[in-house]
This record gives sequence, C-alpha cells and structure tokens, in this order.
Amino acid sequence: KEFGLNVIHGEAISTLSEFKSGSVSLITVFHMIEHLSHKQLSQLLVECNRVLDQDGILVMETPSIENLLVSSKTFYLDPSHINPINPDGLLFLLQSSGFKQSKYYYINGAPLQQANPINLTRVLNGVAQDVCFVATKNQVTSHLLFEQNKSWENDLEQAPSMLDAAVQFDHERDKTYHKQIKTINSLNQTIKSLNYDLILLKNQLKYIILFLEIVK
Repeated sequence: KEFGLNVIHGEAISTLSEFKSGSVSLITVFHMIEHLSHKQLSQLLVECNRVLDQDGILVMETPSIENLLVSSKTFYLDPSHINPINPDGLLFLLQSSGFKQSKYYYINGAPLQQANPINLTRVLNGVAQDVCFVATKNQVTSHLLFEQNKSWENDLEQAPSMLDAAVQFDHERDKTYHKQIKTINSLNQTIKSLNYDLILLKNQLKYIILFLEIVK
C-alpha cells in the first residue's frame, strides 16, 4: 500500500469469489496450496480459472515431494502443511478445473546440486526443493508460452528431479565401472605379457647357468 498498490488482504477463495469473471490477467500462488485440503484446492483452481481472462496465466509454486528430504522431513517442520502436492495429480486437477494446458518445472536445487553426479548424497540433497506450475486457458497462449517462446524458462533456476539425479548417478557409475573394467583388462594383458617374458627369461637363464657350470 505504501507503493500505491491496490492490496487486498483476505482468505483466498472467498476473496477471489468477489472478483468478476475474466477480470485478471495473471494469478500467482506461492507456497500456499500445500496448506489447503484437496477440496479447498479444487475450489481455488476453479475460482482462478473463472477470474482469469482468456489469455490469463496461473503460476503456482509448492514444495517438491520429489526431494526425499523435503517430502520426509522439512515439509513437516510447518504444522500447517497438510497436503503434499503430487505434480501429475495437480496437472489433472488443473485440467479438470478448465485450464487448457499446464506444465510443471522442478526448481531451486538443494545445496549439493553441483556435486559430482556419482555422489549418492546428491540424489538425497541436490535435487529440486520446489516445483513450479504454469497453466493457461487457451491454445494460442499455450503455444506462445510453451512452444514458440520458451526463453523465460531459462530464468526458472531449474534443478534435477530425484529420478533425473538417480539416472545421472547410474550413468556416471556405469561410466566409472566400464572404465575400471577397461583398466583391469589392460592390466591383465600386461600381466600376461610379463608372464610370457618371465618364462622366456627363465628358459634363457637355464642355458646361462648350464654354460657357467661347464666353464667352472
């Protein structure tokens, strides 16, 4: 209000219900939907769809249950968190609420995101801590946002999902394994060659020893 903005403080669903249909171009919901029951969440999405104009966009962010530490521990630090959000389930709910297309992005990587992919701790504490949803109401806006001009996605601070990190872990582990196997095979060939040379040397030494005995 100090900046001259028209700020309304109120409960989300009841406040949205007072807005005219198609009167808003953008709705953002940051770390709020995990505090709602499934019924309340459904009501909120229906109201968001009604209030947005035809070119309107809905943006939401919530903790990512893909992150094992978030879903099993930090999510419950806040006792008002009651509804861990399944990303695919929310896409279905958005579609059921009337949105034409929606996508989600894993963002805000945990502290070990840049760690070596072969470190198992990266799978546990290096993946996205949050997930961002973007939903549109018509095909034109969807095409523009998700296909024609995707440069905005570069500003999302995207991070790997748990599955992405696990796949990278397996890939790096397999690379290391095959490299080690190649090294072992090379060493085995060297050992075989040295054994062959040793046998030749032993045979040659027999003749040298025999010659020295004769000379003696």
